[in-house]
Amino acid sequence: MQQPESGPRILFLSGGTALRETVRWLKYETWNSIHLITPFDSGGSSARLRDAFGMPSVGDLRNRMIALGDEWQAGNREVFTLVNHRFPADGERERDLRELSGLVSGEDPRVAALLPEARDTFLECIRAFDAARPRDFDLREAKVGNLALAGGYLLAGRKLEPAIERFSELTAVRGVVRPVVEANLHLAAELEDGTTLIGQHLITGRDGPPITSPIRDLWLVDSLQGGARCAPALSKSVLELIASADLIVYPIGSFYTSVCCNLLPAGMGEALWKSPVRHVYVPNPLPDPEQRGMTIAGAVETIERLAGHDTVDTVLYDPTWIGYPSLPDPDALRDLDLDCAERDLVAEDGRADPERLALALLELCD
Repeated sequence: MQQPESGPRILFLSGGTALRETVRWLKYETWNSIHLITPFDSGGSSARLRDAFGMPSVGDLRNRMIALGDEWQAGNREVFTLVNHRFPADGERERDLRELSGLVSGEDPRVAALLPEARDTFLECIRAFDAARPRDFDLREAKVGNLALAGGYLLAGRKLEPAIERFSELTAVRGVVRPVVEANLHLAAELEDGTTLIGQHLITGRDGPPITSPIRDLWLVDSLQGGARCAPALSKSVLELIASADLIVYPIGSFYTSVCCNLLPAGMGEALWKSPVRHVYVPNPLPDPEQRGMTIAGAVETIERLAGHDTVDTVLYDPTWIGYPSLPDPDALRDLDLDCAERDLVAEDGRADPERLALALLELCD
């Protein structure tokens, strides 16, 4: 039986939480999975951090690192309890400041429970956040881990990769997590009815009404006020990660704001196209508001249009599940020169079963 230390390098282009449980299963089989994550979230407490420090969003990065963290390593359960803690939503500012003061001083019981090395790392990061934060910073609903990541970002000279490496050591991450780019950018989308939406929070409908027209186009801008299209170049380290992959996956999750947005940086499509390994699209088994009226074949065509290259060769789906918003059409998929990988994937609640999906992807590495 293969040891996880030598497991395959499955690369995911994703973000959000849809893949979290699958990732937790996957780490039992491989400690080498690669996760390129969108840093463009513009809603909720992430927006306040971004506004305060002019930085990319770190919430989805933290979430994926926690999913990949080693729960069995000594002291890690205490780390997870701390970094997953969210400040209350009911807005008692003095109480929130007292809680932050306890975290910064190390007197909070959750900090005191950490092992010495983890405590020192956390305190260095949270103190950097506290020293730099605007004095009127709104702590409501802020995740402690996001605040620590912001502090690590500032300590590293406003660079995410060193902050992520430090956080990965803190949580004993069994895999590699990176933002697809480090630039402080926002998503913009044009709908088929001509409406333009700027900000991931509006495209997802999380902080506003759900979109009522299909998405026609997606791009990056440097401000929520709009501006020219941006296409930052991929870093050398991201290019190396893509080139090292044994399997590339466009997984379940919000189609445009978690998956396709990772295709927008300059050079991404070419880097994927040059990779000789299998490229797998996994359609959402339940409706995704961002895929209004879209077939599975249409989703593949959209991925390849945004990538600028033919970058998908396999569609992984459950042939017994009749709840797909657009039922898989093997003939239409084969007309696009796609392989149909049929597996038992969907649980009774209509969601992708995490263990089955993880095992199916491992099989496709062979």
